[in-house]
Amino acid sequence: MRLLFACLLAGFSLSAAFAAAPNAAPAQGARAVLAVRTSTPQQQQWVRHVRATGNIAPWQEVIVSAQVAGLRILELRAQVGDAVKKGQVLAVLDREQVEQELLQAQAAAEETLARARRARELADSGAISRQQIDAALAAEKTHDAQLALAKMRFRRAEVVAPYDGVITERQAMPGMVPDVGTPLFHMLRDNRLEWQAKVASHELPRLRVGMEATLTNAAGESVSGKIRQIAPTVDARTREAIVYIDLPADAGVRAGEFVEGELVTATEPVLTVAQEALIVRDGFSWVFTLESDLRVRQRKVQTGQMRGNEVEILSGLNEKQRVVTTGVGFLHDGDAVRIAPPVGPLKKAAPANGERQPAKDTAAANGKGKARP
Repeated sequence: MRLLFACLLAGFSLSAAFAAAPNAAPAQGARAVLAVRTSTPQQQQWVRHVRATGNIAPWQEVIVSAQVAGLRILELRAQVGDAVKKGQVLAVLDREQVEQELLQAQAAAEETLARARRARELADSGAISRQQIDAALAAEKTHDAQLALAKMRFRRAEVVAPYDGVITERQAMPGMVPDVGTPLFHMLRDNRLEWQAKVASHELPRLRVGMEATLTNAAGESVSGKIRQIAPTVDARTREAIVYIDLPADAGVRAGEFVEGELVTATEPVLTVAQEALIVRDGFSWVFTLESDLRVRQRKVQTGQMRGNEVEILSGLNEKQRVVTTGVGFLHDGDAVRIAPPVGPLKKAAPANGERQPAKDTAAANGKGKARP
């Protein structure tokens, strides 16, 4: 009787155990504990840049032309690439015509001057009328003006450089008879270039006159300049504005070149983490922070610029939180982890096959004090 009762009791306990089993998590279903490494976000000073592209252009391009019409070019004294000084003769004109005009004006002026002198001497004597005196004095002034004009035409009967600079283009040819205003030479004033950088309109509020800019020339060298002027208008098609940047004389660039560079706007403190700490899920950036119970918590962060292996964190983290930097792609919110030991120094590699081991090492391995010969 007792034996029957014991069997019934054991069967009931076994049935209850099987009934409760589906509601219990099996041991093998638990998440594995991963070994991870962590670091804290770092405060760094980053120089803020605005990327820009644009052409190298003359600061001022000067057009040199003849100032007296109808004079034939006799000689050219400047070629493309020549550095010239203000007042230097670039082209010699045939001045025979203006020389004759000057001589005639001088003769007429001397004659009218003599008449005016006699008229003044006779004014008190009554020998000539007041009308004759006024006519002589007026003729004197007229011929004085004509003489001054003839002298000016004679002085301008040469093509000279109005500024210091470099000749960049030449249209003048010997034998030409150019009109006034006909371009004969183009020159780069003061040999001064500028970078006309195109910047997106939404970046303009960050820029100020006097800020630094850097570009890379054709030789791969970095060139520094300063913002001189910001265009007051924006291109309606490209939504870009031109920022004019003065360049040094030794910039190593040429007018017409297309270059890329950066405009330095500010130096700011930023919070950064290693790129390996970030994971993108559902279109958002996340990191895992290590909590005090050695479990990880998934946190959404807002990222900014990336430089090298460092990513700027705009929000979602602070300097005191520890961020997981390894294996983040295998983690889920709430996973238990353990801290991986630091990586030790690399062991010396064994000699390659066929490579002879040094004699002293062989002796040490054999337990002898000297190496075999």
